[in-house]
Amino acid sequence: MKSGIQVFIFFCCTVYSSNAQNFFKNIEESWGGAIKNQDRRLFDFPNQFEIINNEDSNLDFEYLANVSKVFFPNRRFNFSSGIGYSLFQTKFSRLFDHNYFSGLRTYELRYIDKYLQHSIILNINPRIEFFRQNNSTLYVNFNSFARLLFNKDMKDRSGNWHYNKWLFEISAFESNMGLGYKYKKIGINLAYRFFNIQKIDPAIFSKFLYGVSNPPILEKTYEVRNDNKFWLIVSCQIR
Repeated sequence: MKSGIQVFIFFCCTVYSSNAQNFFKNIEESWGGAIKNQDRRLFDFPNQFEIINNEDSNLDFEYLANVSKVFFPNRRFNFSSGIGYSLFQTKFSRLFDHNYFSGLRTYELRYIDKYLQHSIILNINPRIEFFRQNNSTLYVNFNSFARLLFNKDMKDRSGNWHYNKWLFEISAFESNMGLGYKYKKIGINLAYRFFNIQKIDPAIFSKFLYGVSNPPILEKTYEVRNDNKFWLIVSCQIR
């Protein structure tokens, strides 16, 4: 009986070890960034044209680090799935609801200096290879991911006000179509976002800012909006 248990334990450990080794094969790390047009919707805010005309920046930026596993790597059609970290940054100096961060219910007007959003990214990335020769591969991909927002960090233009807010919410789901090239274990991918559904941000779209002239967007929770956004991603197969 004892020897039977020992054989069973040995068998389970062998299977687990084998599966673990297989699972940690074909692992990719990727790093990159995106640029997008700023969301400059101010609706009926009184001095909106002055705000826009005095704005120096016209692009927002996002930075990404990701770890994923590639499935069916030796086939023309394969896909990867993984988890990553995203940092989104905007410097558009629009008014925002500072009470959303502080909870103090004060009424002074504050303008954005830097607004950061920290998120966890869960992604799936189908890939179709249309050219493969020696160590080179060309492919098209359709990367989609859900954005799990966990921190918002806001600094105002005065330089004396700085708050951040911890939360956990599904803030967006986006899909991108890209063209990629891979040589041995190193790859590069350029992609364009073609679909995006996002949560309305109560920090910048707030009834506190618009009073009785609330735009219809304030009655929504999510919206489909796809400002132009381009990604550049570099990847490396580590296993």
